[in-house]
Amino acid sequence: MGTTAPIYFGFRNRQAKGMTDDKVLLHFLGSKMSMAAIRMGTPMSIVLDRLSGSMVWSWADETGSRAYRYLCKS
Repeated sequence: MGTTAPIYFGFRNRQAKGMTDDKVLLHFLGSKMSMAAIRMGTPMSIVLDRLSGSMVWSWADETGSRAYRYLCKS
């Protein structure tokens, strides 16, 4: 959101041969949406506060862990 060049980064539950199956869990609590996933063997999470527009995307892989904070525009 808020960009002229959005990137599609789809998540879905799917079986993966030879690595951990992809899994997606989504939870809503008040204004917050939390998502935890394993995508292509990499654990990640996204937390969005729909009131403030703050979103934190984090994951860990063989190169280390990363977290990014965004301010989403509506």
